[in-house]
Amino acid sequence: MTDPIAIQMNITRAFSEGSGATWLTTVPQHAKLEEINAISDKIMSALARQDTWARIALLNNEIEMHTKQKAQIDFSLASLEEKHGDFTACNKDIRAAYNQSKEGLLRIVTLISALVAEQARLQQLLGG
Repeated sequence: MTDPIAIQMNITRAFSEGSGATWLTTVPQHAKLEEINAISDKIMSALARQDTWARIALLNNEIEMHTKQKAQIDFSLASLEEKHGDFTACNKDIRAAYNQSKEGLLRIVTLISALVAEQARLQQLLGG
């Protein structure tokens, strides 16, 4: 007796540039639609999980990038403070640059915090 003809299921999903997954399986041609749908649902669930891991990795890259920007602003602020002290005797352009740097720092710190929170939320979805 020969094996029944199979239906091939091939699902590919791209998560981001250079990141994706392909799942390939077969089901007997005589399988009921409910059985085929159950297999398809499992594959889609696995792909959704992989998509979440890819998003976590992308968030990590963003966090690292913004952390470097934060370090650069911290350095600029420290340099301005060392050169000009309390800023009472410096001109308004230097004071404005200092204040803009402080605002930029606050934006980046807030952004990093939000990215870290989103990353933690996604990790919770994965059970870890």
